[in-house]
Amino acid sequence: KCIPPPTNSSMQIIQERLRLPIAPYRDAIMNCLAQNQVMIISGSTGSGKTTQIPQFILESATQQGEACRIICTQPRRLSAITVADRVSYERNEQLGQTIGYQIRLESRLSPITNLVFCTNGVLLRCLMGKNSTSILNDVTHIIVDEVHERDQYSDFLLISLKEKVLQHTNIKIILMSATIESNTFSRYFNNCPLIEIPGRLFPIESYFLEDVLYRIDRYNAKIDELQTPPRQLAKVLLDVYHSTVNDEKIDHRLILDIIKYICTKLAPGAILVFLPGYDDILEQYETLNCGLSATTNFRIYMLHSNMQTNDQNAVFKPVPPNTRKIILSTNIAETSITIDDVVYVIDSGKVKQKHYDSVTSTTSLTATWISQACATQRAGRAGRTKPGVCFRLFTRQRFDAMDKFTLPEILRVPLTEICLQTSIIASHTSILNFLSKAIQPPSTMSIKQSIKLLQKLGALDDDENLTELGLILADLPVDARLGKILLYGIFLKCIDPVLTIVSALSVNDPFVLPTTALDKDKAAKLKRDMAEDSYSDCLCLLRAFQKWNELKPSMKERQFCNRFFLNSGTMDTIGSLRSKILGHLRSVGLVKSYGAGNIQDLNQNADNWAVVKACLVAGLYPNICRVDKENATIKTRIDKKISPHPSSVIRDKSLKKNKESILSLPSEWIVFEEKTRAGIHCLIKCNTVVAPVTIALFCGPLFLNEEEALISWRELDESNSDYDEHDMSDKSKLIVDDWINFAVDSYFGASVFEFRNKLSALFLKFISHPRSYQPSTNDLYLLNTVAQLLKDEDRHLGFAGHSNIGQKPRPVIQNHLNVNGGAGNAFNFSANDFKLAASSNNSSSNNGNGSSGHNSNNKYHNRNQQQHGAGGKQHNNNNRKGDPKVRYFVVHAASSLQIELVAETPDAWSFTSSLQPKLLKILKKQPNLSIILFFHISQNKCFHGAGRLTLVANRTHLNLFSKNTVSFETLSTFEKSFMRGRVLEEYLDGEELSPSSGHELMEFFK
Repeated sequence: KCIPPPTNSSMQIIQERLRLPIAPYRDAIMNCLAQNQVMIISGSTGSGKTTQIPQFILESATQQGEACRIICTQPRRLSAITVADRVSYERNEQLGQTIGYQIRLESRLSPITNLVFCTNGVLLRCLMGKNSTSILNDVTHIIVDEVHERDQYSDFLLISLKEKVLQHTNIKIILMSATIESNTFSRYFNNCPLIEIPGRLFPIESYFLEDVLYRIDRYNAKIDELQTPPRQLAKVLLDVYHSTVNDEKIDHRLILDIIKYICTKLAPGAILVFLPGYDDILEQYETLNCGLSATTNFRIYMLHSNMQTNDQNAVFKPVPPNTRKIILSTNIAETSITIDDVVYVIDSGKVKQKHYDSVTSTTSLTATWISQACATQRAGRAGRTKPGVCFRLFTRQRFDAMDKFTLPEILRVPLTEICLQTSIIASHTSILNFLSKAIQPPSTMSIKQSIKLLQKLGALDDDENLTELGLILADLPVDARLGKILLYGIFLKCIDPVLTIVSALSVNDPFVLPTTALDKDKAAKLKRDMAEDSYSDCLCLLRAFQKWNELKPSMKERQFCNRFFLNSGTMDTIGSLRSKILGHLRSVGLVKSYGAGNIQDLNQNADNWAVVKACLVAGLYPNICRVDKENATIKTRIDKKISPHPSSVIRDKSLKKNKESILSLPSEWIVFEEKTRAGIHCLIKCNTVVAPVTIALFCGPLFLNEEEALISWRELDESNSDYDEHDMSDKSKLIVDDWINFAVDSYFGASVFEFRNKLSALFLKFISHPRSYQPSTNDLYLLNTVAQLLKDEDRHLGFAGHSNIGQKPRPVIQNHLNVNGGAGNAFNFSANDFKLAASSNNSSSNNGNGSSGHNSNNKYHNRNQQQHGAGGKQHNNNNRKGDPKVRYFVVHAASSLQIELVAETPDAWSFTSSLQPKLLKILKKQPNLSIILFFHISQNKCFHGAGRLTLVANRTHLNLFSKNTVSFETLSTFEKSFMRGRVLEEYLDGEELSPSSGHELMEFFK
């Protein structure tokens, strides 16, 4: 840590800060902080607590000449980024210097960063690391913002702070909350002091549904006909409204009418509309585009957690004069972020919440009514710069019946990840005891079920101790089950398709549910066609991504998404997340950049769909179900009857045909990703039909006991047998767990058992030393034998064959503001100077070596006037490995800033004037050729990103696909292996790399 530099704020910013309600409380806050280790600051929306408290601490440290390092957590990624951006703006500094941020797999930090904004999950991973003690010794303040939201990570973080961080007397803890439940948090931290800050600058007028209907004149003509007395007007309006509108659904037409009313009758100001989910946002967007008058100047912005960072940042910028800004948002805009020009709020009163039933292991995501506290928060988004108005689409009676506060997330979601983190943070006590210390502890049943699942995954042993597998899973930036799929993708050498599927399963379903019956039928057929008779929703996800990825460079991916009913934003998110996860796998050494264990080596079985399915089974177990042929239904360990979700490719919309479909499946075994409940019906999502041998080899505990797992039929009590007793003399029962078992030939059963245990021993060998693991010849023979066995069994059962499963994806352009790619979930201030590692292992921090990067659409203007052209000295290498339709060149750039601006003018050449004509000449001779450019910043001794140059309309078109910073020091081993004595740093501007060198160098930019 270091002493923060003095602020360089403009007088205008200083005056703006002084006008905030929190400004007069600065001395009181700093005095309280000096005298207490823990304090709570409660402030209404707009008080300025989020941006000002960290600055008070920074400025105090500067004045006193004291070093400091502040970690400020936010409940959401967007909040962490936008608040960091705002604070750096107020200090007139570049983001990533004194002020930075770190979210999952995305960061903007430097060795001199004093204030880090991050998500709760990132700080938790920091506390999980082996180096957590030394990390905390360098931290002076921890600020937890928006604790009133009560998400599972903030509640868990509070336990960790109370149990672990308070032992470090050098750390001050500040909890920041809206005026909700502040006293509850104070009591939790031994009645620590509480300072309350007034919030609102201007009054806000709120209208309930009955008032809204009257103001917008929707039913006034009908009311006049009825000659309704004024005192009965509200009731009659509501009766008329509810007779035509379902109260449980969002009335998009009413929202349109309110916006029309605002635009025609009320003063200028932005409109913020709160909607429960992305589908509602899209529908409202279409309704507004079609319904608003052509004479109305408006701009619509959408805020959602799955949207790209730069798309969401546009919402904070002012719009042109006489233009109405309309923002459609989920509850992401409820707290933390403040959009200054919002004057009007339209509150649907709904939020999408996930609820988990630990008894049946089912989840349900439903739009539910918000709490009174949330309604107050939403109304508070207006009135920032002038008096505001809130239109509530629920009645006063409904408001009075709402819960006072939102049910804490820790009480209604699966606790698998929390339990896994607890096993690391609180290894000295039981998971149950630690979580019982929460402000509102989750049920014992929910905790025990999550522990049981982790034990089935192999992450915890019978005594709840973390296993080697669990240690690796805790270090991966995905859910534990998906993490296990990834590990098997590496182990079984099919990482590319597995990586795509895991990325898709980590986000919302990209397939959009159409509204019309005709479109629903069309979408279902297109989806089934995409699944290629694989009986797998996961293959459908893979094919959708492959086609989208293939079309993206030609900018035709949106047409593809529209045709196949795919959400373009979600596809962007999948592509971005895929690159980030791969970058993380590289940075921790699970995927090597070259040699054994590199991406090519780990894709030897990528075209074998049966092997990919084995990875799914290994990770998703115990989510297994089986066809009950007698009743033409599907059953699980718990459920006697369960159905595929209507969106599944193995489901037919007709009940009769659905039964026929179930009975016609090539295997009776199905692996699924999630079990949900819709009313009385239990449904399974993301389903894949798999061969029995796959279940036998990859389900259950890692090792089976032969005496318990393989029993001859004679030893069984035949009266309890589910199988036909005819000719069972040479049969055995292979018992995988307490529900999964098979009647098999004794010889085959013994062979499967032997294969299984050998495979498990090899997997254990891999996870014991995943970064240095090198399979022997015998190991490779075993893996190849298993891969062939799985493929043959699929063919025998009649599964269709599939080509190009392992199709190598093109690098995805990611629209992000940040620069430090592949940083994992750790605080990575510098590769050499200071490192806060959240990894549970001593994994190396990423300094650009092979990480995914976070790319920008900004093109850069290179003012470097060196005259070395494409025809300069060319490295001679006869090894022509690589795509003959790709050539590779080094381009010199003066600074990273030039590179960050490169996407603004993709058709304009901004490099040395002599280089462009020569490259254009090459492209004209070979129109289908792609030229890859590696950008060399000489003063930094590194490559900073890569771009693809193509020919579009007889002009060069430069597409920046990576902004990874790769130092030449990092590439020293690569140079020895592939450069034949040449040093990359010596390459001239426009000098060409050999196909083999360029092909291998590309691995560092994916």
